[in-house]
Amino acid sequence: MKLLAIAILAFTLGIITQTVYAGCPSGYKADSTTFTFVYSYEVPPGSGVKVDFICEVKVRYYCKWNYTLNKLEIIIDNFEGVNSGCLEAIPPSIWPLFMDEMHLKTASSVTSPCIPALYPPCDEQNINHYDVQISSKACVKIINRRAKDPKTIPQYTRIWEFCPGSAECATTYQVCYDYSVTLPAIRRTKVFQSMIGIPDCQTEFPDIGEYTEEWETPCFALPCP
Repeated sequence: MKLLAIAILAFTLGIITQTVYAGCPSGYKADSTTFTFVYSYEVPPGSGVKVDFICEVKVRYYCKWNYTLNKLEIIIDNFEGVNSGCLEAIPPSIWPLFMDEMHLKTASSVTSPCIPALYPPCDEQNINHYDVQISSKACVKIINRRAKDPKTIPQYTRIWEFCPGSAECATTYQVCYDYSVTLPAIRRTKVFQSMIGIPDCQTEFPDIGEYTEEWETPCFALPCP
């Protein structure tokens, strides 16, 4: 009976794991990070009085180390505002800034085992940097769903999940360790950022449903910085 219970538990955990990481591409590792997005705006507009908008964001991503090219590859799967509703409050003109920040903060957070060793010294003669490539699909949809744990407050979570498609927003950084300073520091230089392909979804921001209901929007395009 004890062995049967263990077998059932192992099978159940296997199902849970497959459900959580069902979208993880072969060879990649699933992970997450959290960052705080901040920008200033005038209230009222033209007054010269600036107020900080703050949104804490959780990002879920997949990563792997490409041993052939000495390159870190990252794919963002979805993200959500830890403070409910803060993402929907971001105006259209600020979304390119948000996407740039999300790519940078996510790429900066990745650690072992996706990165097998320290970045090379910036002044190394042969290999003086590693490439870090991060991408997110061009189209996203918002999913409002009931939390799995009934004790969770709030009872609903709102996930921004990237939709399948060939078009993507891609960013590449060259990364190295600068040993010329007292405390060695990582240096990241953005060398590429662009939309690759043409988004095959609507460009208008969709209507948002009630927070206490289950729904999802159609896929819509997010800007690439």
